[in-house]
Amino acid sequence: MKLWAGAAAALLLLGSSPAVAQPAQEPEISAEDIAAASAIPDAFLVRLRSGNGAAAIGQAFAGTMMEYQNAQLQALITYLNTLTDYYGPVTGWELGRQEAFTSRLVRQTYLVFTDNGPFVATFDLYRRSTGWILLRINLHDRSHDLFHQTTPSAPSPAPDPAPAS
Repeated sequence: MKLWAGAAAALLLLGSSPAVAQPAQEPEISAEDIAAASAIPDAFLVRLRSGNGAAAIGQAFAGTMMEYQNAQLQALITYLNTLTDYYGPVTGWELGRQEAFTSRLVRQTYLVFTDNGPFVATFDLYRRSTGWILLRINLHDRSHDLFHQTTPSAPSPAPDPAPAS
């Protein structure tokens, strides 16, 4: 009996603990900050539409630590050129998703349109004391990665009824 009373008391203490994690709320970001952050992907995509992938990459990372990573920048330019050679010139784009980790770190995912199919450009943007900068860009053509599974899994079949005795 003492064992059950001790277990019940422990459960009550655990249940009322203030240390239970609450789901995080998405941070609020001002419209001005969203507009300032969005200017970086927009400028990148405008340059890309004009056919100059190297300038798009160079300008996007100007003033950041990535600006000095020549091998990484060249690999990104090569991959971007491969995408545009394969799919054709950029004809437009649309912001598909925006997520804020904090008020200073935002991810924007764009679907980039071409005549031969879309590709995806994801930008990680950081607000430092002097304004927004691009931390990372991810380019790919896996549009299926954009969709979350929304179809519920099929229910398990009902067990066979027990034989009558």
